[in-house]
Amino acid sequence: MYQPLSAEKAQRILATWGTHPRYGRLITNAVSGWQKHNIAPAPEIWGVRNVQPPDLPHELWAPSGRFGDEKCACLVSAALFDRGPVGYGIVADVMKLYDLTSGEVWGLVEGFDRSPRGIGKPGYEIGQAIAEILFAPSDEEV
Repeated sequence: MYQPLSAEKAQRILATWGTHPRYGRLITNAVSGWQKHNIAPAPEIWGVRNVQPPDLPHELWAPSGRFGDEKCACLVSAALFDRGPVGYGIVADVMKLYDLTSGEVWGLVEGFDRSPRGIGKPGYEIGQAIAEILFAPSDEEV
């Protein structure tokens, strides 16, 4: 159902949102995470867990989500891939690593999930716009 991130969609996301003053770094790292790990962007799937690499003295966030047989992760989780957790959990680590508020992180999450719960939160429209790029039917699918 969900597909790995295509180069065309990655380019559209980065061209539109990659330089955003507040969310650009997170968005750029999410796109990089999806591409590097060949993970399909997917709403409503955190898709990340802590792992202890044998060659490092600390844990890292790594892909873990699945939708059927497909490896998937949401926007904020993909931005955590290969970064060390600060030990507070997904939302708190995104807040700390990207200097965002809880409302901004949840706005991105709920916008990406296209959930009405996030309407009006900072970041909601950006998360929703990225989801529209990713999950809108392509010309080949119509």
